[in-house]
Amino acid sequence: RMSSHYDASRHALSNLNMMKTVDELIGLQKKHQYILLAFAPICIAVVIMSCLWSDIFGKGASYTDKSTEWESCMVQADYAYIPLSSLIQQGTAASKSYLTACVGGSVNKQCDFSDQNVINCFSYLAFTCLANVPTPTINDVALPTGHFLASLSYIGVQCIVYSCIAHATLNRALRHPSWLISTIGGLIWILYSLLTFYTVNPAFPVPNQINGSLLSMLYYGGSYTKFNDFNGGSNNCQLAFNYLWGYLALNLLIVFTVVLALAIAIYAELIRYKSPNKAKYEPLAHAIVPCVLLALAVFFYLLISFSKIGSSLNALMGIANFDYTQAQAVAAGKTLWYEKVFYPFVQPSMDISTLMYIGVFTSILRGYTIQSISAFRLACASSLVFTVVSYPALVGAFQFYYYNSFNDYNTCWNYFLGAQTGFFGYPDENQAKFYCQMFRVALVGYTGLVVVMHLITVACYVTANANAHRMSEVFEPLEHTQRRLSEKAAPTSAAVGNPITHSLQSTQPLTAQRRESLDGERYSLAEVVIVGNRVSVDRGQGGLFKGSDRFEDGEHKT
Repeated sequence: RMSSHYDASRHALSNLNMMKTVDELIGLQKKHQYILLAFAPICIAVVIMSCLWSDIFGKGASYTDKSTEWESCMVQADYAYIPLSSLIQQGTAASKSYLTACVGGSVNKQCDFSDQNVINCFSYLAFTCLANVPTPTINDVALPTGHFLASLSYIGVQCIVYSCIAHATLNRALRHPSWLISTIGGLIWILYSLLTFYTVNPAFPVPNQINGSLLSMLYYGGSYTKFNDFNGGSNNCQLAFNYLWGYLALNLLIVFTVVLALAIAIYAELIRYKSPNKAKYEPLAHAIVPCVLLALAVFFYLLISFSKIGSSLNALMGIANFDYTQAQAVAAGKTLWYEKVFYPFVQPSMDISTLMYIGVFTSILRGYTIQSISAFRLACASSLVFTVVSYPALVGAFQFYYYNSFNDYNTCWNYFLGAQTGFFGYPDENQAKFYCQMFRVALVGYTGLVVVMHLITVACYVTANANAHRMSEVFEPLEHTQRRLSEKAAPTSAAVGNPITHSLQSTQPLTAQRRESLDGERYSLAEVVIVGNRVSVDRGQGGLFKGSDRFEDGEHKT
């Protein structure tokens, strides 16, 4: 008898703990909904401004007045120039000077005139004739190597897509708490990508081959000097600068919503972890090794990413310090000229290697946290594809590195100090040394990532094969329309009431509302069938009780 009361008390306490935990999680769901209400209009504003940048890009050729049109400040950020007009003028002037001296010298030498006035007369006539030779008018060659407007437009759309994925996964995890740990990992990766997403390829951080990012845009817009100096100071770039920062502020607000989502996910996981009702899974065999290898893969990817961040900021510093007119650039032997507003990076994109890397990251994280065998199979296939498509880039990277003798520090340093390195921002000595370091870091990161992906392919195959006899843990997510038991399924005479005293002759089944557990299963009181003085509670699929419990009238059962 006392054992029966103890069991009843224990069940009641367990149920109260579960109800408290679920109520806390549902409270977090509501907080997340408030974030989404603020998130939606920000996304609409970003889409509108992304369309504005695309509109300016499409009509770029029409913005020719650099003094009054603010759009020209942004259009010119896409262009570097080969200063042909200055080159030809300088070459023509040098040729005229040489021919003048040549004529005068030849007259003096071959005609043996003793009168200096006669020599000067011939030199004057030669100079006068050559001065009247017309210099051909040739426009500078504009190279649309920058992608400032396209990058601006794409970064906003990219922020929306990534943040939507973040909020969608959190929304699911709050209703399916077994996914919280993998969701936290995914949110951290998304948050990093929102600020500094760089593709795995190309292997080396060449500025005009790597993509732009929100971080490089923030650094680019961190100073108004480049806009103020545009077109010799005769411009209307203040308005362009204001529009740019308004757009960047909207993107930062989107990033902030993901930060809040990450905070909610971490707090929800703490609630789940502290709950005595949390599920305990039987770990998969050999699941630790892929996780360790994944940590190494993340480390090498971060090396690649940091090398591209460093090179991007280094290039922007070099361009900001490029204080030459076209004539001065030609006189200094510079073959490329640009305004200080030049943005040398390409439009962001997604290559196959990066997609496969993301697939490996999310699959291993999901496979370990919820013991999913299929996730390890997906990680195995994704890492295999990654290694196959990475071989050409790896071979090209090593050939470039050794052909240009980058293994010798002085040779590497001098490479970036050459007159042909305009796309690197014409770096000074310190910046050239920094480029050498970044190229070496990138090569180490890319090589290490390819090697680790080979090992991940083998490790995930072994893990999936060793656990092939097991069923993957599958947890049904709760419907988003489900409401709390305390709100909709409270015991009232009009609803469920007391099943013991409710019409003992009734055989009509009474079904309580579904509840959420900490491991994401769908719980319900299932069917409470009263026949005579016996009550049958059948747990059904995912029910609250383990099996079918029968008890006599007057017994207390939680």
